[in-house]
Amino acid sequence: MVGTAFSPRTWGIVAGIACLTTLQVCLAIWTHCCFEGRYDGPFLISSHFGVPSALADAGIRPTITDQYPQVGWDGQFYFFMANDPLGLADTAEHLDTITYRYQRIGIPALAWGISRITGHSVTSAFWYLTVQNILVAAGFGVLVGYLSACGISAGWAMTWLGAGGTWYTLAYGLPDAAADGVFIIAFWAVITGRLWGYLLASTLLVLIREGYVLFPFAVFLATVWGKLDWSRSWWTRSLLTTIPGIAVIAWAVYLSVHFGIAVTSPERNPSITTGLPGVEFWKSLRHAWEICDRQGVVYRLISMASLITILVIAARHCRRHLAFAVVLPYLLLMLCLGPVVWQHHQGYFKAMGTVLIVGILLLTITPNRILKGILVLNLLIGIDWNLIQAIIPAPFFSPNSVILTDMPPSEHPFGSSLNDIRGKFTPFPDVPNQSPLRSMTDEIEWMDARETVATEYQGIWRYWHRELVPFPIRIHNRGTEAWSANPRLGTGAVHLVAELLPADRSRTLMQQRVPLPRSIEPGESLDLLVWIRLGNRQIAHLHLAMEQVGVHPFNPHTSTRGLHRVIRIR
Repeated sequence: MVGTAFSPRTWGIVAGIACLTTLQVCLAIWTHCCFEGRYDGPFLISSHFGVPSALADAGIRPTITDQYPQVGWDGQFYFFMANDPLGLADTAEHLDTITYRYQRIGIPALAWGISRITGHSVTSAFWYLTVQNILVAAGFGVLVGYLSACGISAGWAMTWLGAGGTWYTLAYGLPDAAADGVFIIAFWAVITGRLWGYLLASTLLVLIREGYVLFPFAVFLATVWGKLDWSRSWWTRSLLTTIPGIAVIAWAVYLSVHFGIAVTSPERNPSITTGLPGVEFWKSLRHAWEICDRQGVVYRLISMASLITILVIAARHCRRHLAFAVVLPYLLLMLCLGPVVWQHHQGYFKAMGTVLIVGILLLTITPNRILKGILVLNLLIGIDWNLIQAIIPAPFFSPNSVILTDMPPSEHPFGSSLNDIRGKFTPFPDVPNQSPLRSMTDEIEWMDARETVATEYQGIWRYWHRELVPFPIRIHNRGTEAWSANPRLGTGAVHLVAELLPADRSRTLMQQRVPLPRSIEPGESLDLLVWIRLGNRQIAHLHLAMEQVGVHPFNPHTSTRGLHRVIRIR
């Protein structure tokens, strides 16, 4: 139990400030480690969709280039919208699904407003990510304050903050964790009878993620039924609790009229996001078992067990504690998650945040040991997942674009214009993978004359800062078979492998596989400019070699092929 030196409100404020400080420090470390300190990097903007004109003119460039036909991640779309919240410019041309994305305008609109208040003519990537951190910290502070007021250890709030989906979504500019923070405030307002706080939070909530509309709808029904009186007259409370629903409907109608897409269009809710109860979970579980993904099996089982347990406990107590009845429709919706959610860890981890919050708040009315065990298990798999993401050598920009080919020596990836970045990317043709080579005989020639390499950044984050440094090399095909250019990572593809190790060679700092820009015939050579991520280490070991995926693998610890180079950094 939290000590009595401070009031619950004070504990909540302190926890919120500490949470925000921690998140901001982690954000700075993350961007400096993987994106050269550029806060637009985590959005994984891809040249597949291009960059809206206003952002392109402000210097925003894709972090995933058209060396590979990758599409980036969802954060890029919300960042684009944050510079054009009403869809009046060319933003819609750079989205995958227009109204589905624009329906989630809540965080982009906040980021747009704060950026303008702070004097930015275009929306700041830093402020966008900071807005998300503020919402998470606010929710965490409210959760800690309420738990301490109820005599429950505030440490249980960490089972949400440390969950797999919270840090992961914050790291890439996805709205899920921030939506969870707003949900905490809205649900707390329902429990404590704070009508205006509920209206503000729930209206923002449904504009962040449309699936949350079930929550204010249930609150409205409970209010009309007289189960929630809010200390207001029936007419007043009934009319006021329609505000979140009116807001989401009005915004949907605006989008329909503005973009000419019907409100009932499937684009608003792609069928892959929902399905029959439990069906897609079972399919994904069976698939994970078949491919021997034991970690995925455990993660999925714990997630579904958590959902069912919390749903059952909430249903058991909803008569005596009506506030938990209004979350039952949303929990039931979670049983119907579709294939796009269950097929990857980050999908169902993102969705589980709200479920865990309900479970934590259930501790205020029942000391159920099974519930506590479920919450601890989710924290453990969240830590496990986050540690795995930290241990895996973090890609610079994307797993396949660290080494960029055929670029002028003076041209840096963040300043590059591979084709017109305002246009959409034309995917590579479907080239079949090369048949297995009898042998892989390569020679890589180091063309750089520098004895030491200097990194430019010397700020307060220099311990974590990494920079891309270009090195010219020449690849020679010394074998008797041609190496085909293939843009994919499938078995049989011939790629250049780059692996960076520290001075003691104890672990891998960076490992990338990059396709050839053109075929190399026997006896031919190819000049490339290789971009390597370097930090503040004085000595690093670089291994470069050719590899045919699944046929002639390259292991820098044992292989004698390719090139080994010691890089001295100052």
